[in-house]
Amino acid sequence: MQAAPPSRGVTYLIRAVIFAVVAVVTLLMLHPWPRHGLDRVRHLVSWTDCGEIRVSRPRSLGWRHATEIASAECGGAGPFFIYARFPTHAALARDLLRRPPAGAVCIAGNEVVLDGLDSGEFPKLCRKLHGHDVDSTGSTIRVFGTDPDALAFEMARHRAETAEGRALRRYLHGGTR
Repeated sequence: MQAAPPSRGVTYLIRAVIFAVVAVVTLLMLHPWPRHGLDRVRHLVSWTDCGEIRVSRPRSLGWRHATEIASAECGGAGPFFIYARFPTHAALARDLLRRPPAGAVCIAGNEVVLDGLDSGEFPKLCRKLHGHDVDSTGSTIRVFGTDPDALAFEMARHRAETAEGRALRRYLHGGTR
């Protein structure tokens, strides 16, 4: 005696379950929901020839009010950026004015991104974030760069931090937000 073929209802149910499983797997692979924090910023950067993007958590930039500080770097020594989130704009302003970075800063709401990207990429990233690019240094000094002549590097870093501090003060106390 042969088994009866499944009814149409059972067939539709099996197809619906298979479709649901495929849909869930596809959603997980595509990640279509809104990204947040470092993950959102990381996916806005046009990384070129980057096999792996390394995410790390720097010890501290001296910003004690930041609720998140992280960096994303292409490979081991490629372009990078540093991301920080603050609970309020006032906390962001306090920390940035107390410890200004030595390079370009993008301020987008209560988030800050520091430049370590290839030339031209940082302004594009800042526009995608609908942020304000605050950069008075015009310098290629990176936040964690090194130089064989340590004294010359420290002097250049200090000048860059001072210039960026002035630009941040102008922006935070009188500029447009």
